[in-house]
Amino acid sequence: GKEINDLKQSGVLSKMLLHRALWGLPKWHTGKLKFQPFLHDKLLTIMKSFRLIYEISEGDSTTYIVPCMFPPAQYHSSDSSEILTPACSKNTSAWIRRNYRSRPFKLIPDGFLSSLQAFWSQQNHLEDVFLFADVQHTKNGTTMSFVESEGCCIGVEEKIAVNLWFDNSTSSHVLSVVGWVCVPLANVCHTDWRLFKAVIRSIDKAVEIFAGL
Repeated sequence: GKEINDLKQSGVLSKMLLHRALWGLPKWHTGKLKFQPFLHDKLLTIMKSFRLIYEISEGDSTTYIVPCMFPPAQYHSSDSSEILTPACSKNTSAWIRRNYRSRPFKLIPDGFLSSLQAFWSQQNHLEDVFLFADVQHTKNGTTMSFVESEGCCIGVEEKIAVNLWFDNSTSSHVLSVVGWVCVPLANVCHTDWRLFKAVIRSIDKAVEIFAGL
């Protein structure tokens, strides 16, 4: 039904949805199962090995991130800074940006962004800011938001837009990271850019593996 389709299009699946709704439904023309249950664990192992799917375990629950099922991209080039940032938010008080660019003709490999997206979706690592962030993925980017709940920054909302695009003028990939803060009108606050710094740290660590960025 519609609920299952919505879940499938989000790219974040429960184990039950993966096994029953995707692999457990019979083929319409034969009535046979697409994949028999005894093959499911083998399929998962293969898909994880090729980074087609990422397993996220939180306590007793397991979910799977499937990047190829993320919604279509909402933006396609450097215009992420125009569409998703300061100009669109009346209460924006500050913004910051960092671009990562691949060397000319050295493209960012498949799986680079999706592995970062899987990391940002986990809640069992040391970057505790991701515990409380609202994270939304698309095929070529991620948006995040986080509201400070303590200290002198209470109520300050920090937002991030990460966008991977291809720059035809330089024949290179660009990973743009734009952050901005929205301050409640009644407050005089500041931000320490917790979410932006955490995102940059995770990208810098990934760049150590991929030296071409």
